[in-house]
Amino acid sequence: MNVRGRQERGAALVLALLLIIILGIGAAASWRHMHVTLKRGETVANDEAALQLADAGVNRAAAMLSADPAYRGEERTPLGDGFYTVTVRPLADGRYVAEARGTLEDGGVVRGACGVTAELARLPEGGVRVLRWTEQRRVDP
Repeated sequence: MNVRGRQERGAALVLALLLIIILGIGAAASWRHMHVTLKRGETVANDEAALQLADAGVNRAAAMLSADPAYRGEERTPLGDGFYTVTVRPLADGRYVAEARGTLEDGGVVRGACGVTAELARLPEGGVRVLRWTEQRRVDP
């Protein structure tokens, strides 16, 4: 075999190795992007579930206040894959502030925690009206 043939084969080998390296870097970058996107989607889903737990806490407070104006809340009420804690403070004129925190857990590990604060009013004819509703996403568990 002549020198020129060996050089061409050597150049082809170097090009093939460079192509493999470039493809490997591209595959690693794609995998990383998919992993980050999946984690972000998981975080959004966990936060949404925790927010729904907090919503349930405020809805429970509204229902309980409708029947009992002395209701002041409850702690760690289990629901689905998590729990909610709700605290009720009386204001003036039959108004209340209900603060609820929903926590999503998986095997004792907190996966999401969100809160809801609502101003509620007991109606003279019965029932409760929501005057103000504020959601807090990603609160400290």
